[in-house]
Amino acid sequence: MKATSSNHLKQMTKAEGLITKFESFGSNFNPPNANISLQALKDNIALNKQLLFDTKASINLLVNYQNSKNKILEEVNAKVRQIELIVKALEVEESTLESVKTISANFKPRKRKPVNQIASATEGEQGTVSPALPDAVPNEKLIGSRATHKFAERRLDWLEQLVDYLTLIPSYVPNEPDLTIEGLKTYIEESKQELASWHRESEKLDALRIKRDEQLLNEKTGLVTLFRKAVFYAKSLYPRHTKEYKEIERFLFKRR
Repeated sequence: MKATSSNHLKQMTKAEGLITKFESFGSNFNPPNANISLQALKDNIALNKQLLFDTKASINLLVNYQNSKNKILEEVNAKVRQIELIVKALEVEESTLESVKTISANFKPRKRKPVNQIASATEGEQGTVSPALPDAVPNEKLIGSRATHKFAERRLDWLEQLVDYLTLIPSYVPNEPDLTIEGLKTYIEESKQELASWHRESEKLDALRIKRDEQLLNEKTGLVTLFRKAVFYAKSLYPRHTKEYKEIERFLFKRR
């Protein structure tokens, strides 16, 4: 079972509350197992907190890259439209103009699914959505997806093809610096570097997700396992009818 950011946060919040409860027991809480000592439990939470912080930082970076990607797509479409207008104004041969149009056709919007189909597909993928929690990270499924990354890469590849073809048109000498062959090549290179950074951060987030699963759900050393054991030990200290026992019993740690 994979952990989600919201479940991770829920379990950590409960764990911190349980530690506060254990601290109120004073010297009574002295488990024979060092793995569930008060300090060991605090160290476990500290590791989980750092992991949550790193995950949120990575996702925030990916949100910025996502916005940058959207800007790149808008800019590429605008540049292609401008290039088409410039080439048309040059009164080049019909075959040359058709070649430019053929390459530019890659940038034209495709038919999209009806809204109701998109909605049903999304619901099927995401399942039931939990209410947002304070400090929860954004929906990770929508950040840094490989499909959107490939989509942006293809756009830049097509623009590069168009620029390569423009080098065969000697009369293509626009006044705008960003639309010159050199300006377009520089733009493509910088945009590819931006996408490469996005890809690296996506891989980093994938690694953090794996670490999060391990830190929270590992059957021997995960937060859920250790705090379940701590609850079991703490309940053994008090009779079932006592206030302490009933308070401890409320702390339930789940794997999902």
